[in-house]
Amino acid sequence: MKTSIAIPCAWHHIRYLDAALSKIAGGTELPDEVVIVISPVQRHQQLHGLNQLWHKFRRFFDLRIELCNQPLNVTDARDTLTKSLTGDVVLYHDADDTQHPQRVELVKRFFNEHDIVHLCHSYHTISEGQAGKVKYDDIKVTPSHILYERFFVRGKMPKAFGHGPVRIHAGASCIRRDVLYKVGWVGLLPGVEDREFCLNVLKTFNKTILIDAPLLNYNTGAERRLDIQAIENVCLASRVQ
Repeated sequence: MKTSIAIPCAWHHIRYLDAALSKIAGGTELPDEVVIVISPVQRHQQLHGLNQLWHKFRRFFDLRIELCNQPLNVTDARDTLTKSLTGDVVLYHDADDTQHPQRVELVKRFFNEHDIVHLCHSYHTISEGQAGKVKYDDIKVTPSHILYERFFVRGKMPKAFGHGPVRIHAGASCIRRDVLYKVGWVGLLPGVEDREFCLNVLKTFNKTILIDAPLLNYNTGAERRLDIQAIENVCLASRVQ
């Protein structure tokens, strides 16, 4: 099974890519390819940094960085990525998040051992830190028929895509690539695109599972604002000196 990690990246999130790629390169299993779409490229100085990233990580996996001069929203960026991927299973990954070392390993095992086309997993926030070693046999799984009943049979549509207390990062879906050509990102509204995408896949195929394994460290909006403030403080301090 060949795996692809797909990373849509806004230009102001380029600074997060080194940390994201470092975690991927340090995983218990490596993906076959990592494809990044950056939109829009606004500063020529960024190109040098991206070239350094490519040289740093290309020995771990096939790393492709695609540049777009026009601004893309999240759905358009993911659709652009879809056209460039070659893996059997695609793991979506936001540029400002970092993955658990076992993410590729465990996702591959679930796809090999379950009749599924789509998997969503839980997460820790950046401030909560990375989870320890995850044991496959201890992972709680919510099967597709339970999800289908919850979202399409009971009548009242829950606001979040998930089940019970398990926090799901719907933007970090893992999905068979052949499914993407039948249920894609085009036409989904930015802001609710992750939830709508997951619901479309579930309704079309009914082969989605949720696993309670925090395989991603999620950079929340609040943490991102703190990060930006920290960078501004450093810049201010350097000017004062």
